[in-house]
Amino acid sequence: MAKKRFLMKATSNHDKTCSHDSDLQRVTQPVSLSVTTDEAIASFVQAMNQKCTLLGLTNTRFTNAHGLATSGQSTTAADLSKLFLQVCGISEILRVWGAKSYTVGIGGPHQRSVKVVTTVKNPQLEKEFVILGGKSGTLVPDIYSAAVLLEDQDNQIFAVIVLQSNSTTQRYLDAALLVKAAKKRQLDPNYQLPVELQAIAGEVVQITNQPLFWTHQVPKKMLSLNEKQKIRPASLTKLMTVLLLTEHVSNLHERFTIQETDLVGGSGPRLWPGDTMSYWDALYLMMLPSANNVAQAISRVIGEKIQLYGT
Repeated sequence: MAKKRFLMKATSNHDKTCSHDSDLQRVTQPVSLSVTTDEAIASFVQAMNQKCTLLGLTNTRFTNAHGLATSGQSTTAADLSKLFLQVCGISEILRVWGAKSYTVGIGGPHQRSVKVVTTVKNPQLEKEFVILGGKSGTLVPDIYSAAVLLEDQDNQIFAVIVLQSNSTTQRYLDAALLVKAAKKRQLDPNYQLPVELQAIAGEVVQITNQPLFWTHQVPKKMLSLNEKQKIRPASLTKLMTVLLLTEHVSNLHERFTIQETDLVGGSGPRLWPGDTMSYWDALYLMMLPSANNVAQAISRVIGEKIQLYGT
């Protein structure tokens, strides 16, 4: 019940605005041959890094929108905590990542429905906490990270960053360990982190008010572990990708088309050139199964918007 209560607080005006589709529709495909795919993606990546500056992410640099391994892309627990809190304040994203599964409607020559499930789950963690949402990040063989929004049995809510744990399961166990350690650290500043903790870096912030009203009251951190150590963000990169999506697309029911250049591989369901989907479904695809192809497509189509319209 706690999860339902939290997510209901974050309901959006999105559905109300969708009745004005004719006023909000924008062209989502290239309208000028002067904008190449490379230029569009470069514009999106530039916007990602500009947003880092605006948010005070001083040790983060992005070179792609999906998180696949690439030279120069890195972040820190301190920076990701700021980004995660920013994303937690967006009602559309709160609605999306709270889902355990979702069915995506894909149009085009291969019209079909695709059911996707979240990667942010762990039976042991869920015995003690309600997972309100979040994002996983994996680069085999050594990076298993996560950003999770957790509610404990006392209805306290925590935003937790876990970077470079050693397995899919352990990253969520580390999230629980970090929250428990943060609580004990509040009572005893000399409390040492448990030896079972495997993550290289992490951070815990307790959320004491409604996320949509954080603008002038940013929660204070409870615990930090190697908060400035640079680590590859993996698919936690998509936190920035979805943030920019919500800022640049006024009507999430607009649709866009997958192109051959978007097919970078990795996690997510199989897609074909010519597949069409809404930006709303794209949010689910990026947040639940962490679809890399969709993130690449988003960087292209929004990069085109930035190139053509400056917004």
